[in-house]
Amino acid sequence: MSKLLFRIGGLGIPDDLRLQYALERAERGEDADTHITFTDAGAFFGIMTAARMRLMQYIHDRRTVPSIRALAEGLERSYANMHHDVQALLDAGLLEQRGTTLMVSWDGEDDPSQEECGAPDPHADTVVNQV
Repeated sequence: MSKLLFRIGGLGIPDDLRLQYALERAERGEDADTHITFTDAGAFFGIMTAARMRLMQYIHDRRTVPSIRALAEGLERSYANMHHDVQALLDAGLLEQRGTTLMVSWDGEDDPSQEECGAPDPHADTVVNQV
């Protein structure tokens, strides 16, 4: 089961070492976690508002949502505001869209806002998006 992990600032682990750990995990058949690294706290909070975290959790809980309109109705938000938030998360690589269907690429059981923000895990996979 993969998780979405947010980090602020550098991971402090050289790319070649992160790649080695990711390959070792893959060889053991372990799921890859998605690591999103933001350059600083301003970049993180510029993208990850409380409303956007709820949006991501809502989609995660349902696996997919058929459209932005359905998402807006489900979260009782205006279509215009939802469209703006969805576009920001798509641009950051935190949401996926196929046709009108929205989905997240992580399948962890935890709320993404509750992930640990401690020291880098030396066995973590590589950073997939740098915002």
